[in-house]
Amino acid sequence: FFFQAEDGIRDYKVTGVQTCALPISYKLWRDLEQGLASPLFHEVGLFLAGAPESVAVRGTVAAAAEHGLPLERLTAAQARGRFPGFQFDDQFEVVWERQAGYLEVERCVLAQLQRAREHGADLRFHTPLLGWHEDDRGVTVETAQGSLRSRSLVVCAGPWSRDLVPGLEVRRKPVFWFPAPEELALQRGAGTFFFDLPDGQFYGFPKIGRAHV
Repeated sequence: FFFQAEDGIRDYKVTGVQTCALPISYKLWRDLEQGLASPLFHEVGLFLAGAPESVAVRGTVAAAAEHGLPLERLTAAQARGRFPGFQFDDQFEVVWERQAGYLEVERCVLAQLQRAREHGADLRFHTPLLGWHEDDRGVTVETAQGSLRSRSLVVCAGPWSRDLVPGLEVRRKPVFWFPAPEELALQRGAGTFFFDLPDGQFYGFPKIGRAHV
């Protein structure tokens, strides 16, 4: 389960669909870290809180049971004692995933680009993409610097994907930073967090150094 900003990673998605694939992703991140001065993935844990019948809580518990994955279930009172920087409704169920954590996204991208170069990738920066089309021989990509041909195309254009893939729905995910008390500091044992509420799903990261939540 990957997050934007300081990206988060969990053992399994709410639906459990990605459960079998994510252990491989852990290994791949560790492999990518080889030779770097500091790790990309930080295993600090994650709590997920919400009503017992919420999609996130219900799906996470079901996926853990189905695949035999470690998961600690807490009452709201127990969660308040362990995570004093947060408020939990009395009706909440809280699950704790010890193996979860966060990724340093910018460093991850740089490391992936370097690994791609080492494997022969041709990286084109400052090259606007104008469009693409396919035929029985493959794909043609039109750029401001000319056309490129390939057997296949993977579109990773973020919020611009809708203009490149007709019919694709793109949703904006706002990211905010807030001043945080010391109770939310990584050094105080705080991990990543995820709330499934009637108003939406909200997640974040512990206070890391001087950074805000």
